[in-house]
Amino acid sequence: MRADQLPPILIGVAVAAAIGLGLMVTGGPGTGRMEKRNARRLADLAALGDYVICLADAADHRLPEALTRSDACRQDTPFEDPFTGAPYRYERASDTSFRLCAGFERPALIPDAQMNEGRFERPSGCLIYRYPRP
Repeated sequence: MRADQLPPILIGVAVAAAIGLGLMVTGGPGTGRMEKRNARRLADLAALGDYVICLADAADHRLPEALTRSDACRQDTPFEDPFTGAPYRYERASDTSFRLCAGFERPALIPDAQMNEGRFERPSGCLIYRYPRP
């Protein structure tokens, strides 16, 4: 190998290493898609939370036992995960709280800033809401 060939080779190796390291740190395009799917699930749960509150407001301020469609509230609320088709889970925890749950991909990576008004339980993938809102 000649001495004038070494710098371009070293530059190429450094560029390849930088690209590889960048993908390792950011997770690459797969992680970006996963984050986008999780953000959509969170947005759906927030809309579903508003829907549950609307149902409660329409029923003399009582949380529903189960989720059902109602003419009293918006009909375009998502009831299922658009990526898996699995239904979102609703659990009435008490007279003043309920949980909305989804199957999140790597919930530990979801930033707290995306939680909206609910408290997020990462292991279960559930947002916990209080009603009425404080």
